[in-house]
Amino acid sequence: MSYLKTSSGAIVIWCYLCHIVFCVRTYTPEMKNTIQQLREAMGNGGQYSHQYKDYMKNDDYLIRFLEDRNFDVSNAKMKLMESLKWRKENKMEEILSEDMGDLYRLFPYDIRGTDFESSPLLTIPFGKWDVRKFMLRGNGREQMGRYTAQLFERASKVVRVGNVTHGVVIINMNNYNARQHGCAACLPFYFDLLTQYEKYYPAYVKNFNFINTPRAWEAVTKILLPLVSPVTKDVIQIFGYNKKEWQTELLKTIKPDQLSPQFGGTRKD
Repeated sequence: MSYLKTSSGAIVIWCYLCHIVFCVRTYTPEMKNTIQQLREAMGNGGQYSHQYKDYMKNDDYLIRFLEDRNFDVSNAKMKLMESLKWRKENKMEEILSEDMGDLYRLFPYDIRGTDFESSPLLTIPFGKWDVRKFMLRGNGREQMGRYTAQLFERASKVVRVGNVTHGVVIINMNNYNARQHGCAACLPFYFDLLTQYEKYYPAYVKNFNFINTPRAWEAVTKILLPLVSPVTKDVIQIFGYNKKEWQTELLKTIKPDQLSPQFGGTRKD
């Protein structure tokens, strides 16, 4: 441990090297070859060249679409082109500049903190989201779709800017009730949310953690799970109300000061 006695500059370099070791994904020669095949197949994005940004041509972006399609280049290209079409039709280049403050107050979330591998944390106090009330509005589904698209776009940008490959999502289900969150009017919201993530932001999350999950959520889960890809299913963890259990699990990979108290941490907001 003699490096602790070196200059501050050397320590900075050491920390930077640790960041690289933990955060940069490595690929086998076979994976690199398949990624290159997809890159060549995409060319300049064809009719969606304006939407096909430079960051989308990177290995860490292309691999998401390959993993989701079992490394089938043709299918991955088809999915990526569909994503570019969606981005064009929904003017996704403008979405982060849209003011959705009113919706944020109704449906809060937080993108702060990181885990031990510098992956950013997205925390959602879902029990506060009155999905039913909003979905019963005339254009509620359309507004919610735009709002969650902005959420995904913002979170995925934080992942990219942080030079990491994945983020972590923690969803607090405390105060969930079937009327507000599990009603028939709520189901289109979940379908739209899943569609956005699975089709347009695949494999961005390395862990979905549901905490304080009531048994009533099982009814919704049974409907939604068949729509979830195997890649996503593999990273879902569902915990009940046993705080010691889910807190212990979260703190295996996240420092307490990176989480607010409702998510098992000590951070002062």
